[in-house]
Amino acid sequence: MMVPTCRGFTRLLDAGVEDLESRAQPQCRAWRCRRASVAWLLVMGMLALGFLLDARNGRNIGSMRPSASTEEVAIVAGCCTYFTDPNNKCGTCGANNMKTSGFCAKSKGNCGQCGGSSVWCGGKNINAKQSKAVSHIPTQVKTAQPMGTALKNPFKGKKYYVHPLNAAKYDKSMKGTKGKIRKNLEQMKSIGAAYWIDNKAKLHGDGPKTLEGILKDAKSQDPVPLVTLIWYDLPNRDCDAKASIGEICCTVNKTTGHCDLDTESDCEDGLKEYKETYVQPFIRILKKYSKDVPVVVILEPDSLPNLATNLKHPHCGNKATVRAYKEGFAYALNKLVDETPKVTVYLDAASGSWLGWAHQCLKY
Repeated sequence: MMVPTCRGFTRLLDAGVEDLESRAQPQCRAWRCRRASVAWLLVMGMLALGFLLDARNGRNIGSMRPSASTEEVAIVAGCCTYFTDPNNKCGTCGANNMKTSGFCAKSKGNCGQCGGSSVWCGGKNINAKQSKAVSHIPTQVKTAQPMGTALKNPFKGKKYYVHPLNAAKYDKSMKGTKGKIRKNLEQMKSIGAAYWIDNKAKLHGDGPKTLEGILKDAKSQDPVPLVTLIWYDLPNRDCDAKASIGEICCTVNKTTGHCDLDTESDCEDGLKEYKETYVQPFIRILKKYSKDVPVVVILEPDSLPNLATNLKHPHCGNKATVRAYKEGFAYALNKLVDETPKVTVYLDAASGSWLGWAHQCLKY
C-alpha cells in the first residue's frame, strides 16, 4: 500500500498545528505526521526565540526600514558634524549640519581634519525628537532637462561688447608709450569686459553708463556682440568687508546715511526697495533687448559665499542681512529665469581658498 503525501503541511501559515494534523491523518501514517508536527513546533520555537533576542537588542523585525523614514537621527557607526555649541558638541548635531558623504564622513580621523568646529559623534541618537534622519548613502536625484542657453557655452563664437568708456581710457593710457607696452595696451583695448550695474542710477537712460544705453548700443552693432553684466545691489551688500557697501539698506544709519549693519530687523523695507526699484526695472530692460542681444548676467557676487563663511561676523549674521540675501537673491534669480529665459545666469560659488574647510562647503 502506497503512503500518501502530506500536502496539507504546505499551508502551515494559514492553519494551526492541530487543524493540520487532523486534516493530514487520512493522508499520512500516524508516525510520519507526528514527526512533522514536532518539527513544525521546533521551527516555530526557534523563530520566536530569534524575535525575542532581536527585540532585546533594540531591533524590531517589523520596523526594519531605512532610517530616513523615521523621525529621529539614528547614528550607528558614527557621524561627522560641525557643532554650534562648544559646551554640547554632539548635542548640537542635527540633520542640517551632518556630513553625510565625502572625505569627512568616512572616518573619525578624516573628520578631525575638517575644521576646528568639526566633531565625530557615534553610537547614539542625537536630537531624536527634533530632526529627521539623514541617510548616509548618497542618492542620485533625477531632474528634468533644463532649457536655455546655460546648456552650452554662451561665450563660444561670440564677439564681446567693448565698452566705449573703457576703450577711451586705454587710448589715454597709450599716449607716450611705444614698443611692447603700446602693443599690449592696443590688444587690451579690443577685449570686452563685464560692466557693473551696482546702483539704480545705472539702469535707465542713454549713453554708455547705463544698462539701457549699453544694450541699445550693442543692438546697433553688426554683428551684435555679447554683453556681460554684473547684477549687484542687494540690501546690506558686502556685509563683511564693506568695501563696496550698497545703496539699499535694511536700516539706514541716520548719522552717516549708510547702511546700519548692527541693527536687527526683518529688512522688510530694504527688500521692498530692492524688488521694486532695482530687480523689476532691470528685468523690464532685459526683456526689451534680450531677444536681439545675447546677455550674460553674473548675479550678486559675494552674497551666498558671505552667508557660508561669515555668519559669525555680526554684520553678516544679522538676521536682517541673512533674510535680505536669501530672499532677495531667490527673488532676483526666479525673475531672471522665468521672465528672461534667453539670458544666461552665473551664480558666484566663491572658490576653494575662500570656502576653506569642508564644513563650509556643506553649509553653502
